[in-house]
Amino acid sequence: MARKSRSDHRLKRPWFYILLALVGDDLHGSAVEREVLALSGGSVRLWPVSLYGSLQELSDRGLISELAGSKHPSDESEKKRYYRITKNGRRVLAEEARDMADTAQEALARLST
Repeated sequence: MARKSRSDHRLKRPWFYILLALVGDDLHGSAVEREVLALSGGSVRLWPVSLYGSLQELSDRGLISELAGSKHPSDESEKKRYYRITKNGRRVLAEEARDMADTAQEALARLST
């Protein structure tokens, strides 16, 4: 089975989990870190420098956006920076998930022969 060509994005593993974490809710940085840790079964740990560097890169690429202060949940501190996945971020995440599923299916097919 020939591999499909990739689009303009290839997600780093932590980026995949960050986008996945943001699909359900807008989250602040430390909540993103906790959600990524849970989603990855503890295999992806984001320390502050890598977390905020990744959030900045994802924002620069238009895959997430930082929410303005007025969009923060009313019961949360204004000092926390909240993030939301963008429409483009959802598209890229879905594409990456499909590619991963296709790759896993190919691996299982080869292993069963």
